[in-house]
Amino acid sequence: MLSVEHNADIPGWLHPMLVKELRQALRSRAFVGAMLWVQASMSIIVILQTLISISARNAAGFKMLNIIFWFNTVLILHLLLPFRCLLFQDEDAKSENLELLQMTDVFSGRVVLCKWAACLVLALLIVTTLLPYTLI
Repeated sequence: MLSVEHNADIPGWLHPMLVKELRQALRSRAFVGAMLWVQASMSIIVILQTLISISARNAAGFKMLNIIFWFNTVLILHLLLPFRCLLFQDEDAKSENLELLQMTDVFSGRVVLCKWAACLVLALLIVTTLLPYTLI
């Protein structure tokens, strides 16, 4: 009997195409850069908001940083991630993976659905990392 090595980082009940897309996206420079940008910019904004609220009690400066906070969030979630997902669609066409995908029994609708589901999971991951900043 052959034993199959079980990798516990992503659940086994997920579709293999979704798992492939998630692993590929999590390793990409774009996602790592977006995550670093989120953490760095939100940390700076929260520190500046804290300093403004403690020292000067400047309501205009606090509101401006609040606008920058939400603009940054909208920029990442509504512009950066969807455009990156569109580029994911194009990467398979440019690489050798398209022929491999055509040889499998997975139909094209499932492939696109798994790619967009992976993008949704990445967006949820970024939203989860934003929750502490919104609570502060």
